[in-house]
Amino acid sequence: MSTHPLLDIESVDPALGYAPGGLASLFASLGASLGVDLPDLPVRELPPAHGVVSVLLDGLGWTTLERYAGHAPFLRSLLQDPQVSTPAVCGFPSTTAVSLATHATGVPPAVHGHVGYAVRDPRTSTVFNHLSWKDGPDPLAWQTQPTLFGRLADAGVRVVRVGQKKFATSALTRAAQRGGTYLPADGLGAWTAAGLDLARRSSRSEP
Repeated sequence: MSTHPLLDIESVDPALGYAPGGLASLFASLGASLGVDLPDLPVRELPPAHGVVSVLLDGLGWTTLERYAGHAPFLRSLLQDPQVSTPAVCGFPSTTAVSLATHATGVPPAVHGHVGYAVRDPRTSTVFNHLSWKDGPDPLAWQTQPTLFGRLADAGVRVVRVGQKKFATSALTRAAQRGGTYLPADGLGAWTAAGLDLARRSSRSEP
């Protein structure tokens, strides 16, 4: 890996989403809270921890939550406390596949290659959808950047990704979400139970 930072923190515009307060910095920040330094990535300061659970809700933006806060009393209570709740910019474009790859790799779309909902493979001129990946290239050849899941796992963190069974071996998962262990589970109850169980089993020696 290059010794040069992938992101020049001195010159990056925070509004682009790649500064310490953006979505790209999330896993590096969580890693830092676990005592793991991931070089070349911006981090926000978080309290030290033995275990962390990151919950990704696709499409739930800050302004949407503010507008419909009456439907989410717990999240509404967090909005009212600036010490624990601050907006994080997702980057551009703000479509699912792009944000998932940015979230998991910590680098911008121009680096990880997921630059839109549908893109043209320059080697074949085929336009493919990043979610379905129909007629798309080899996922590992398309997205070659190491994921933060993998980097944290290599650093000794037990990384477990909980998600729907149908996505366990999907092309998007293999391209942008690889690393650690994938735990298939369906439904809010199963996801919550898995996350709580994993967090409770974390320790200083086994974060």
